[in-house]
Amino acid sequence: MPTAGPADEPGPRQVICKSAFYCLWSTLLLLRLASFFSTTLYKSFGMTFINDDHFLAIVGSVASVCNSLGRLVCGYMIDCFTFKTTLVSLCLITSALLLSFDLTLLMGKPAFFIWVCLQFGCAGGVFAVLPTGTARMFGKRRFSANYGLVFSAAVL
Repeated sequence: MPTAGPADEPGPRQVICKSAFYCLWSTLLLLRLASFFSTTLYKSFGMTFINDDHFLAIVGSVASVCNSLGRLVCGYMIDCFTFKTTLVSLCLITSALLLSFDLTLLMGKPAFFIWVCLQFGCAGGVFAVLPTGTARMFGKRRFSANYGLVFSAAVL
């Protein structure tokens, strides 16, 4: 994905005509759907095979901390690697965790704890990766309006 220079920083009207915008928008939509699933239904799913509400509450509390840590880790990854590498890694990890979440039924409490924490971490990482990608692709001058358009995917 191209990086915007100071002379060619598009505004919202130009951004919605670019394919990179639709790539970012659809990526945010899909990542938000995945994180919405994991952050809202983890306890209901866990209650199907874990009869310990205290444990599930602890999982939720620790997972919330992991959400914050995911933002820091993804921010660090963007500093060390490219935006594209970080975003692809985040998408692959999120997909793998979501697709394999049923395996925690067989592996028990420890695996459930790890999966939920990692899913929350990925959900937080979205909010470090996509704003940075928006600024790098479309520039900083009109970042707020442009990121607002990208973030409109979260409305769905």
